Amino acid sequence: MLVVFNLGFLALAYPRRTFSDRVSPRTILMAGMAVLIAADIILSRDIGLVGLTLGVLLWARTWRLRKACSRA
Repeated sequence: MLVVFNLGFLALAYPRRTFSDRVSPRTILMAGMAVLIAADIILSRDIGLVGLTLGVLLWARTWRLRKACSRA
């Protein structure tokens, strides 16, 4: 799962920069919280390996969005 997390984290490396240049930090933070809620809901369900993978990918994206907010 760490590999999946790192792939999800890496997938937003460049788009995060351009996104944080155009959008306010508050909007980025709210988007990060919405993705975090979605990831928690998916991870709390017993969907199997696909659900676990999707939840971890979304969770990694929340980390990227929150980093974009802290650097904006």
